[in-house]
Amino acid sequence: VTLGGWSSSDLSAALEREAGILTRAGLQCAPLAHKALDSLGAGGVTRFSFGIFNTANEIEIALQTLDKLSLLKK
Repeated sequence: VTLGGWSSSDLSAALEREAGILTRAGLQCAPLAHKALDSLGAGGVTRFSFGIFNTANEIEIALQTLDKLSLLKK
């Protein structure tokens, strides 16, 4: 994901600080994919890695935290 006003590294740090959510920031070893998505110059994205053991509640917390952070930095 990207969030207006946030670098991928700042967003990852804020997600961890606000809700204990661990993500990966940057290019994720895929610079050609980011070039195709036009996110290379922006420093990449923040990647969530949801899996079978994540609950619907955890995903809701992630969405709520992103919503909260979207209001903090523009």
